Amino acid sequence: REAMKSYPFSKYNEEYQMIILRARFEYAERSTLGTQPERYRMVLDEYFNYKNTFSNGKYMPEADRYYKKAQSKIDVLPS
Repeated sequence: REAMKSYPFSKYNEEYQMIILRARFEYAERSTLGTQPERYRMVLDEYFNYKNTFSNGKYMPEADRYYKKAQSKIDVLPS
């Protein structure tokens, strides 16, 4: 995220944002059951950040998969 702040017009911003989304998802996956709902919601936030910025981006199919997985986890986890 710091790279995006330091270099807002970098040609790698899409990659940076996708790395953040992947990291959020892995963080949620490895979290305890008590913290997973909140962390999966963070995945959804990052997904919408990516989608709003790069709606036709090359990583959109992968981002959609993370969104669907996170949403399904939120639906079954106790909140």
